Amino acid sequence: MSKLTFFYCLLLTVSFLWPSEGAINGDGLQWSVAWLCVAGFGAWNIGSVAGDSGLVRRSLRFGNGLPAILLVSGFWLSTWHVFQVEGDRRAALNLAFEWTAIGAVWWLTRQVIKKECDFQAIICLIVALGFGISVMGIVQHHVTYGQQAEWYQQQRSQISEASARGSLEASAFRSQLQRMGVPLDGPGRELFENRLLSSSEPMATFALANTLGGILAVMIVLMSASLGESYREGSSRSIAACLVFAMFFGTVGYCLLLTKSRTAWVGCGVGMIALFLQQRNRGFTVWFRRIALVGTCLVVSGILGFATGAIDQEVLFEAPKSLQYRLFYWIGATGVIAESPVFGAGPGNFRQAYLAHKVAESSEEILDPHNIFFDAWSSAGVVGFVAICLLFVSVFWTMFFAARSEERFQTTQPEFPAGPIVPLVKVVVSGTLVYTGWRWFVGGAFWDFSSSSFFASENLFLLVPLCACVAVTALRGSLRVPASAPGAALLCVLVHLLGAGGLHISIVGLVIFILYAMTECSWQSESEGQVPTSRRIYARSFGGGMGAIVVLTLWFGLVPVLRSQSQIAVAEYRNQSGDVNAAMVAFDEAIRIDPLAVQSRQQKLQVLAYEFLRAVGRFAQLTVTDSLREIRLRNEFVQVSEACDDLIGADSKGLLGYLYRSKLNAAMSEADSAPELLQQAVQDMKHVVDEYPTNSSNQADYASLQLAAGDRDQAIVAARAALSLNELNREWGHADRYLDEVVVAKLLAIIEHE
Repeated sequence: MSKLTFFYCLLLTVSFLWPSEGAINGDGLQWSVAWLCVAGFGAWNIGSVAGDSGLVRRSLRFGNGLPAILLVSGFWLSTWHVFQVEGDRRAALNLAFEWTAIGAVWWLTRQVIKKECDFQAIICLIVALGFGISVMGIVQHHVTYGQQAEWYQQQRSQISEASARGSLEASAFRSQLQRMGVPLDGPGRELFENRLLSSSEPMATFALANTLGGILAVMIVLMSASLGESYREGSSRSIAACLVFAMFFGTVGYCLLLTKSRTAWVGCGVGMIALFLQQRNRGFTVWFRRIALVGTCLVVSGILGFATGAIDQEVLFEAPKSLQYRLFYWIGATGVIAESPVFGAGPGNFRQAYLAHKVAESSEEILDPHNIFFDAWSSAGVVGFVAICLLFVSVFWTMFFAARSEERFQTTQPEFPAGPIVPLVKVVVSGTLVYTGWRWFVGGAFWDFSSSSFFASENLFLLVPLCACVAVTALRGSLRVPASAPGAALLCVLVHLLGAGGLHISIVGLVIFILYAMTECSWQSESEGQVPTSRRIYARSFGGGMGAIVVLTLWFGLVPVLRSQSQIAVAEYRNQSGDVNAAMVAFDEAIRIDPLAVQSRQQKLQVLAYEFLRAVGRFAQLTVTDSLREIRLRNEFVQVSEACDDLIGADSKGLLGYLYRSKLNAAMSEADSAPELLQQAVQDMKHVVDEYPTNSSNQADYASLQLAAGDRDQAIVAARAALSLNELNREWGHADRYLDEVVVAKLLAIIEHE
């Protein structure tokens, strides 16, 4: 294994361990920089070595990489547009850097898989890591979630008992939960408890069950292709080898069922059909054996799931309802695209634009449209949409229409026992150490001592590399897929993304572009020789370009994001310790370090607003005038108003700044008897309602403000809208959207006085 392949596989291992759903916030930019560095290293060294003997790439792809180039370009064009319209520029820039690195991975994959042994080694690593996350997902479902639920219920019980006694211990317990990011009250707590106590879908190292499901579906397709290849060659398998494959299929298939990701199931089925159509000329017996083995494993997994209660009938019965919600998302997405058909909403800016078009029957404020076509168009503009269309066309073209001089590799089977096995184990171990080392570098710990149970702690991720090492050793030379298999796997994940989110999740983009690069190439013999001068110049120019992009990513991405997040952590600690002034200093430093960031401004505003509303409450309780407190209150109001304006300036498309400014102006107007502030509060809330008309809580607040401002007609209209939306939410079961009974009574009182 060459150095380039080693670093490539190491970063691939880290990518499976890192929760990549936070790419919008800049989480994982360090790995983007690493990928870009490895790509630059690979490009620079192309010009200094002779051509490899044996196998070289031969492009068979429709468009020859055009979809990848267009998609990355679309992200940058839409990012430029976000800067022009003053949306969330930090989110857009983070995703643009992320997709630039993913584009570099596509190019790098083409360079790494020059020989069949490299190709097979990478497939083996991917499948082994997939097996590892499957084991982790199963453990999460059957062990971890139960222990976490039991611990949470104990904490809640202790809080209730301490509160009943009037003990100060209740505050300590609540502070502990708050430090862990657990919502203490309101809809946030309800959603958290529903997820923890009522849901059991595994997520493994990811943050979404759908992400895990899509990755596992790819594993099923690749392993199925390996079975067909071995049977086609007439090679015999020992009973032990058959048991190994059955164990792999059973484990991965069972975890796939546990995710309850219906889109992943459909994608897996389409991928299997694509494999059959690709190799339909290889005889019925081959496919009968393959289908019999895979089908048996999946059926046994399904029976086991139903028998243990892990899978219930609602998974199937709720499929039409799930599809209906997807249709609601897509209707809203069409409105977003219609606003800006050329550039879309921009990377990471879909939610802000979506709220104005959200269907009332849908409750979720989604981050993406849950459809790869709408996702690409809203994130990367019409260029991204064209790229995804070309990607689908090129997959079908390569799989079914491109003329291949060879249907499979011409080389003999690679010597797995003495070849890739040991290097792959080293890769997995090295990747785990790099991942753990980075967590320690940014303030984490090598070992999580917060829980007495290994299965309920963050150390659970170690199951992935451990099982991956076992899988690599167990597979040995058994896992050998044909060159056409990545095409079927790519089609599998693309079909999955027709009903799931993905382009803002790094691992999904990586899998798409890696499979795309593999599908794009076939192999033919070529004698050893010197690299042509033109290619050497191109390669070194590309390597220099990668170096420049690394500098830009560090300067405008990774460094400000890391330093800002560090200051935010300090601010949160100071605030929890009761030192609000020190927290404000840290928040201001975070904003200075990263002037594009929205998160630091949001958290600063939330702290200031909380303190200001507490001050208003204390001021209202005064029986005599206190000029000193009045001056102090006005100073706090000026400070929190500036924080609102700062947040609006950082993201004019977001509604949080307007919402807070409206509530704070209303509170100050009541405390200081200032009608002009009330009018400003009405205008800000009107903007919020216009941009998010299907939110019953905002409509209720708008009705109250209009009533206070003396406009009863508008108050009645808003009250009726709020009550209508509340009834709709109750009809559809959106418990987190129900209005409080006190609020409903006030709205009814407004209407009754018509």
